[in-house]
Order: sequence, then structure tokens, then C-alpha cells
Amino acid sequence: MTPLLRQAGHDVVAPDLPIDDNTASFDTYADVACAAVDECSDDLILVGHSYGGLLARLFAERHPEKVGGLVLVDPVLGCEWAHPGKAQDALRVSAVKLTRVGEWLARFGVVRLASSPAVLRSGIIPKLATSHQVTEGVLSRLTAEIVKLPREIVPVFRSHWCRAKNFRALTVHLRELPSSFAELREARLDCPEVVISADNPSDEGLAEHRAIAALSARGEHVIAEGSGHWVQFDRPDLVVAAIRRVVRAAR
Repeated sequence: MTPLLRQAGHDVVAPDLPIDDNTASFDTYADVACAAVDECSDDLILVGHSYGGLLARLFAERHPEKVGGLVLVDPVLGCEWAHPGKAQDALRVSAVKLTRVGEWLARFGVVRLASSPAVLRSGIIPKLATSHQVTEGVLSRLTAEIVKLPREIVPVFRSHWCRAKNFRALTVHLRELPSSFAELREARLDCPEVVISADNPSDEGLAEHRAIAALSARGEHVIAEGSGHWVQFDRPDLVVAAIRRVVRAAR
């Protein structure tokens, strides 16, 4: 995303959040984000994917004077994490279980092996993993996203997900999501906003994303056709176009 935006003439700041620190809170992330943009002008366009979408919303509520617009890429859903029904609560438990399994797979080098270019091309590990449904879920999710990445980004991605502490931190973050949602005021936004949903969202998830977009009088909701949750991998063109629309609207 960053090269595409810079080629279009935009300045881009992509701070590295301490996501491998299982003691980090939203306040920690907010401090990192504030430090990263401290020397930038106001009217920042915040772009956040998944959990980053929640962080962008919280940042905009706390620092409205700095924010010129929002692009939320398939932001994490409150209906699934903050106040889930029975079915969603089962999904949350399953997600925590996946991260725990991921931690052990990373600890014993399975993630590193499964994500190596040679093994990805062969498909050996995913086939072997089918003997254990949860293991298959972890590995297939990671490998499916790796193959979409630009070649130069793959080593960075592998370095992150091959460390057990990152899965351990993710487990903590998943458990803390309800308290993070509790901090949202669902305040009206005085800036342009685009909310992008992955293809085939649930009815409840679609309604929530539309409601988030409606918080701004200049809000827009878009469905990324043919895309999974990682919209920036499946439809980078759509995300870049949304960012550029918000930039124009913010001027």
C-alpha cells in the first residue's frame, strides 16, 4: 500500500505498533501513533485494517483536531467481540484457540517451515496438517495470505508470525477487545470517512459497518467484491482509491 500511495504523491507514515508486547494497551498504541505523526501537519488521514480500524476510531475520538479523514478497512466488529451472541461467542473462543495453537506451532518451528517459499509452492505442510483441524486452520490462514504478498514483504511477514510471542500477544489482544470497544463513544465525526467491508459479510456485520460510516455526514460504505478480510492484499486498488477520495474530500 505504501509504495502505491507514495507513487500517487501522498506522504505516508506507517508506524510499527508494539503488537508483540502482550502488556501493550490502546494507550500504548496511541502514544506510538502520536509520536509517529508528531511532526506531521494536522488533517491526517487515518487508515486502519481490522483491529487497526478500532484503533483509528479511538484515536479520532481522542484527537479530532488532528484527523482529517478515516479509511477503515474491514474494521473489527463489536457484534462479534464486544457484545457477541451465542454463535459469535463460539467464534471468539475458536479464535483464541487458534492463537494458542499458533503459538505452539511457531515455538516448534512449524510456522517457519510452512511459510517457506519452497513449501508454499509444494503444499506439503497444509496437506499434512489436515489431520488436525485447528492446526490446519492456523497454517492455511497464514499461507493463504503470504502468497498474496509482494516478494520483498514476505521475509518481514514471516519474521513476525514465526515468533511465538506474537501469537501470545494476539491471544491477549483478543481478550481485551471488549474493553477497547467500551472506550468508544460512537461520537459523530466531522470528517470524511470510508468504511470497506470484505465480501459476503454477515447481515449483522454489514449493518454495523454501515452504522460506522453513518457517523459522518460524509461517510461512505463500500463492499470489496471478491475480497476476504485482508482487503489490502485482495483489492489494493480499492483501498488506494478510497484513501484518495478521502484526501480530496478533506481538502
